[in-house]
Amino acid sequence: MSGRRLCWALPLLACLGALSGCNEPAPGEGPEPGVYQGSRDPLLEKAGAREYGERLRERLRQVQTDR
Repeated sequence: MSGRRLCWALPLLACLGALSGCNEPAPGEGPEPGVYQGSRDPLLEKAGAREYGERLRERLRQVQTDR
């Protein structure tokens, strides 16, 4: 092969090799959209508590007053 053909052939072969690994089939069914299926989150339960919300609002006021 001449030098010019080799300059085009090697990058082309590298690209084709990289793209050949991208044709895997999509996995089966995934989780339901909008439905959390992970482990329980203790902070989520605290977020509904009134005292926790008040503490967060107070912290926000302390930080945002200087702006």
